[in-house]
Amino acid sequence: MAKNNEIAWLVSYGDTITLLICLLITIVVVLQGQSEQDTEWVADQVHEITEIFRESYPDTNLLRIYPRASSFKITLSEDLFQPCKDNITQEVKPIIMQLGRDLLHEMHKLTFLEKPSFIDDSLYLEISIEGHTDNIPLPKGCGDFENNWQLSSARAYETMKVITENKYIDDNLKQYFESISIRGYADSQPNCTNETADGRACNRRIEIIFIAYLMGGGTYYSDSADN
Repeated sequence: MAKNNEIAWLVSYGDTITLLICLLITIVVVLQGQSEQDTEWVADQVHEITEIFRESYPDTNLLRIYPRASSFKITLSEDLFQPCKDNITQEVKPIIMQLGRDLLHEMHKLTFLEKPSFIDDSLYLEISIEGHTDNIPLPKGCGDFENNWQLSSARAYETMKVITENKYIDDNLKQYFESISIRGYADSQPNCTNETADGRACNRRIEIIFIAYLMGGGTYYSDSADN
């Protein structure tokens, strides 16, 4: 009789452990699904903004837009600058001003967009302006710059200035200036080969990246087959 009671107890204990394991698995699956929902929602919002920009700014020799999972990249060619200079050419400035204003406007819209009920985390938004050069060392007397690191950083900074000093920016958009960052990469992140003149011209560029992800552990995916 005692042996039967022991077996019954072990069966009950085993059933309890099994139920707990099933409950744990269910919780993990639900949380994983919710995380995927979160990521998909952000990606959908960024995709809509990307399509708006691709329609407003068709690809040209100066400007191209590349979609990504939770961001999109705007590549501006070397035609923005004269050699050894960091000031943007006058004919291009209006395009940068309009582009910046549109990016800030979309950032403002996303900030006040009502999120689905399954999202509790706040949305992180950033506009990253990155300067890139080829691998050719700067000649002596190349403006105020000793190397490509300084030149690429200065060009990113001047691009930011054109955006933030635009007198046509609405006051309600100026609060997002603090969400703009600049980086200079010199020749460390080439898009093309540096073995040819065309490849080096391709690498001399400014990239403006619109980034969005959820603060509570969401992942920012920057890679894309579209570059």
